[in-house]
This record gives sequence, C-alpha cells and structure tokens, in this order.
Amino acid sequence: MMEMDNSIIADLMSLGLRKNEARAYYALVANGQATASNIASLARVPRSKVYDALYGLEGKGLIRRVASLSPTEFRAYSPRETIPFLVERVENLGKSVMNALIKLEQEKTDDEGNVRTVVGKQQIIMELRTTIGRAQRTVKISARETGVLKSLKPTFAQARHRGVRIELYITAPLKEDLHDLQHYLTIRNLSPSSEKLEMSVREVLVEPAIVEGISSPEETSIFIIDGTESVAIFNYGSKESRPWALCVRNTLIATIQWQVIKTILSVIGYEPRKTQSKRAKRRFRLFYGK
Repeated sequence: MMEMDNSIIADLMSLGLRKNEARAYYALVANGQATASNIASLARVPRSKVYDALYGLEGKGLIRRVASLSPTEFRAYSPRETIPFLVERVENLGKSVMNALIKLEQEKTDDEGNVRTVVGKQQIIMELRTTIGRAQRTVKISARETGVLKSLKPTFAQARHRGVRIELYITAPLKEDLHDLQHYLTIRNLSPSSEKLEMSVREVLVEPAIVEGISSPEETSIFIIDGTESVAIFNYGSKESRPWALCVRNTLIATIQWQVIKTILSVIGYEPRKTQSKRAKRRFRLFYGK
C-alpha cells in the first residue's frame, strides 16, 4: 500500500480540498489512471466515500473521467496546472473576505483608544504590519534584538515602494540573514556599551512594575511611524517571558518619541543642550524628522 506524505495532504487541504479529496488526488497523481475501487485502496479512503471525493475533485476541475471504459476510470490533471488554479481560487476568496471585513470595519466606531497593549509574537507582528502599512513618510526603528525584523521584510518593501523613508538604529552587528534589509532601510550601528543602554532604557519606562519586567535591553525595540504612532516591544527574544508591545497614538506620542530619541542619542554620548553644535543639531533634526 502506498505511503502518503501527510504534509502534502495538509497543504492540499489548506488550498481548499477536503481530506478525502486530497488523498484521492495524491493517489491519482502518484499512480496515474485508476478506478474508484483502486483509488479507495491506494488513498485509504472508505469505499462508501470515494465517489464523493472523486466527484468533488471533478467538480473543482482537478481530475477527469476516462471515456469508454468500464468500470469508469479517473485521471488527474497535472499539478503544474491544478495547483496554480487552487492558489488563485484561495487568493480570490481571501480578497473577497478581506473586502467584506474592511467594509464592516469602516462602518464601526473605533473605540480602541490611543493606548493599548498587544501580547504574543504573531499579534505583535500583525500590529507592526498594520501600523507600518499606514506609514506615509517615515519609520524610525531603535532595536537591539533584530529577530522581529525578519517577519517584516515584505512590509518594509511595500513601505519603501510607497516612498516611505525607513531608518534602523541597532546596537550590535547586523546578522548575516538580515543583510538584505539594506535594500529597504538605512541602517545605523551605534554599538554602545550594554550598561549604558540598560540605564537609558530604564529611564524610558519609570514605572517600577514595568522596569522589573525588562530583563535585558536586548529584548526591547521601538518603532515610530510618521511621528504619530509608537510601538514599543518587550521580551521578544526571551524564552522565559511572553513578548508584549505598548502601542501609543496621539496624546502620548510626543513624550514617547522624545524618550526614544533621548535613549538613542545618549548611547552615542550625546545629550541635547541649548549650546549644542550645528552638527549635533543636524543629527537631531534628521532623526526626529524636522
């Protein structure tokens, strides 16, 4: 009896096939033309259900009956044609569902507020994709833990295509698998001492309960979008604590921005003063976007 690759069966199901349909299609692709009885045996589909699976595949345009044969035999169309067809169907369905949900979203009143927290890696990534997706001018990123950046490459590419200027400030050498980020954003490596960054990060969040929860500055990243939104991420690289993010809009954003800037500038040995040099003023204006 043929062994099936369960991962391929699962992928076929994610493309819209039912389990028995996926198994029957797999069996036909692997073995060629076959009767319903043979397919049931090869695919381990109950004989009472094999015709439902075959008729379902036929209705989707993935297989065809072979004429003038008794008993009837079935043959699969090549995956080179069928899989792109299934992918297109799923994409069209996704777009249709998205448009319907967007319409619902636009009809409701947004009462989420200007300050909220998000918990979990996938939730943080989705929050960043959504927020950066609204960017029109600039995205400023202060990050020492760069793992979160891997999942945002398509988002960065789309923002760059819209003309958004993206700047990444890191405090450790860029990892090899992130070198292609340089296609989308300007990277500045500040390389401060860990102790100095630790003090600066703790100045940003003065609430004792929050400070105690930050085990290391390597686990803290901050994104500022268009100077109007801020997403601060904590414990993203931690194996002991669940990652979470503080998302801020409007009323508190000026304070959050200032503290972020202060942190970055302090780790390179600079504090804004009335007597600052022209070069320092220029560096401040470039970062702050003014």
